[in-house]
Amino acid sequence: MTSPPGYDISLDAGRYFVFYRSLVDHSPQLTAEEATAFLSPNLAPAGAPRLEVRGATLVYAIPVTGVDGVSAVYVSAVSGKLHTMDYHFSRQ
Repeated sequence: MTSPPGYDISLDAGRYFVFYRSLVDHSPQLTAEEATAFLSPNLAPAGAPRLEVRGATLVYAIPVTGVDGVSAVYVSAVSGKLHTMDYHFSRQ
């Protein structure tokens, strides 16, 4: 029996899960204090940094104050570069 072009007859993903490896390195290169030092001078830490995985990047989630609307900053735990921020703007 032949299948029409473009159709899969079967799919076995069992070996994929046997040999699956995480794409995220779970060992930070920076300490929480070093990551906090990369914050802008306009931002002040408002709590203890937490280690998290966002997307495929290991980051420190740092709650901050100092800029209206910015509640947290995510700094790469490997390079110290800014990964992203949480914004919360209020409508008036």
